[in-house]
Amino acid sequence: MWFFEERHAFLMRDRDKSATPNAGRIPRGILISAAVAGLLGVLWAGYWFGGGYLERKRDGDEIRLQLPALPDTTGWPKAFAVALRDAESKISGTRDLLQGIRDLCMLFHANGFLEEAAACYPILAERKPREPRWPYLQALLALDRGDLASGVNLLETTLALDPDAIHAMLKLGAVRAKSNEPELASEAYRSCLLLEANNPYALLGLARDRMRSDQLADAGSLLDRLVEQNPEFAPGYMLMAQLHEKRGETRKAEVALAFGEERGRYNEPPDPWMDEVMDRCYDIYRLTVRADTDTHAGRHDSAGRILDRAATLAPGDPEVLTLRGFHQQRLGKMDDAAQSFQS
Repeated sequence: MWFFEERHAFLMRDRDKSATPNAGRIPRGILISAAVAGLLGVLWAGYWFGGGYLERKRDGDEIRLQLPALPDTTGWPKAFAVALRDAESKISGTRDLLQGIRDLCMLFHANGFLEEAAACYPILAERKPREPRWPYLQALLALDRGDLASGVNLLETTLALDPDAIHAMLKLGAVRAKSNEPELASEAYRSCLLLEANNPYALLGLARDRMRSDQLADAGSLLDRLVEQNPEFAPGYMLMAQLHEKRGETRKAEVALAFGEERGRYNEPPDPWMDEVMDRCYDIYRLTVRADTDTHAGRHDSAGRILDRAATLAPGDPEVLTLRGFHQQRLGKMDDAAQSFQS
């Protein structure tokens, strides 16, 4: 009996020894599955990132072939050459490629290289089809070269992407009017007034249309509203003078004309997207012209910022300093003005 008891104890000890090393182990099948899954994950990540990189590189190579050569910057401020090289550096890589093209387009546009800008914007429009700025800026270039049909199509594309872009609506209205499409012009101006009830440019455009069609009472109502809501808007008084002349009201015409002349001249509507482009301008002449325009339009902060930029780019330039002096004088900054005149 004792033999069987000893044998049973021995077998139990042997079983415990053989079981101990495997305690807590993960089954081999699960380990193999995890290893395979990990390997597949690594391979997929490599394919994903590597393939994405190669695709971006091919796209970048294709884009770079379409871009125009950089202009000769002899005689320009050094900062212009630096800005061009910075854009070129972004384009030469893959991560900042579209940012580089964006910078290059705007540099070309702002500094008068319009053919080069026209070659760049379609690349951005193709790759960022939901961005309204690119068809809008293409529209401005088309209108500059007298291509009204393309300009209209691009403006309509812009407004389909951004129905609240008042500056694009006003531009479309002006082009429609120039193309002898008064009903479509009025439609654009009315759309603008739905967003900004007393926009002076939209009211002016509608009043002109009414005068062309001899709806003088309607034109008068629109002009009364215009000058009441925008008393410093010179073109309103100028058109009102023409209306009074049509009615034979000579004295009223003279008064309206005097009011208009006192308030300055016609200026283009504010254009935030073109302002963004012009922030990349290094052409001193263009900067001074834009500053003068902003000054007459009452946009004194913008004019001052542009003149400061011009003075930084061309230190000591007498025309820039003189313009800046007059601008400071107009704002009552006599000490600053004196310093600009004496520099």
